[in-house]
Order: sequence, then structure tokens, then C-alpha cells
Amino acid sequence: ACQEETITLNSNSEISDASTELLTTTKDAIMADFRSFCRLIARTCTADLADYSGDLKAACEANGGQFSEQDYQLDCQTDTISPVEIPGKVELVNLPACLGASCDPQNLPPAISQIRDGVIADINTEVNAALGERVVCEVGNVDES
Repeated sequence: ACQEETITLNSNSEISDASTELLTTTKDAIMADFRSFCRLIARTCTADLADYSGDLKAACEANGGQFSEQDYQLDCQTDTISPVEIPGKVELVNLPACLGASCDPQNLPPAISQIRDGVIADINTEVNAALGERVVCEVGNVDES
């Protein structure tokens, strides 16, 4: 039931539009003021998506879904001579998802996890593009708490 509910919810245009808007707004905010998100000495960039997820939360709950947020980390490496210029980690805090009402956010079916992983992969692609081709980021430790 969880899988079907989640797929139905996320094919709802109100929810899918809010998801797209959230990712675009987040990316634009990070790129517009990269230094405020990144501590270059610590080589860590942190994006708290809770700041941008209000519309998705509202759309999800209005359509009977369950709004869920989890934290993820992208680990980045570079082959440039000066790795200090790029982050070693990109932390995605409160990455939102609209799940079916019957879902357990801590124990999602594989198909739903794949959708979530696809969203993370999209963000990863954007991060890589923004930082330059010589940077490779991949999903590191997934915090399920």
C-alpha cells in the first residue's frame, strides 16, 4: 500500500510541481550565495531544505500524504592540486519527501527508496555541475534517524 500511495501522491501535479520548485529554489539559493552555505576551512557545505519545503509540505498533507524529512551527505573528491577550494562534504539536511499515509519512513520499500535516491542523484548532479567537472560527489553516510 505504501508504494502505491506514494507513487499516486507524487504523480499529483500540485505535489510534483512543489517538489520541482523546491529543488530549483534550493539550488538557486545555494549557487547565489555559495559561501554562506559552505565552510571552506572545514570543506563542508550544508543546505537545510526545511527553509524551502513549506509548499511541498502543504501540498503533501492537503492530499493525504505523510511529509517526511531525512538527512543525507554527499562525499566529494577532486583531482585538482588545491582541494581546499572544494567541499569534501555536502550535507543535505531535512531532505523532504511526500510519502503515502501507510508508509514507515524508517523502512521504505525498495521502489520508494529508489525514487528518493533519484532525487539525491539529481541534487548530486547539480552540485557536481556547479563545482566543476573535476569534482566527484557521491552519496555517503545516509542518516536514517
